[in-house]
Amino acid sequence: RLQGVVNSNVCYSTNLINEKVSCQEARVKNCGGYYLYQLYKSHSKSYGFCVAQDQCTDATRLDDRWRLITNPYVSGQSKAADNSLKKGWYRLAEGHGTMPDYEPDTKYGGQSYPSYVLGELPTLMRVR
Repeated sequence: RLQGVVNSNVCYSTNLINEKVSCQEARVKNCGGYYLYQLYKSHSKSYGFCVAQDQCTDATRLDDRWRLITNPYVSGQSKAADNSLKKGWYRLAEGHGTMPDYEPDTKYGGQSYPSYVLGELPTLMRVR
């Protein structure tokens, strides 16, 4: 079985200075051809998990095309409600199947404050 898990932070592109408000802890698992993210609900419905462009078996799929980082946020038209997301592993199934590893512009990725991973993604490691 292949497994590699790292503790990381998921952050949101905001104009806020306080990192505790704009970031939250997450775990990332390398499943070989894709990553799983153990996510917690976002701070509010304005904060959403987006997917970088270009996926373990029991993960919930987040396969919404509006999450792509190239999609602008339009007030009143957002479909995201990630603040009601239950704790669990999520497979990002659109684009590259990863969160961006850079801070995207606000008002993209389908939300006012799109997410990105602050830290490295796990590598594969063999578990005996």
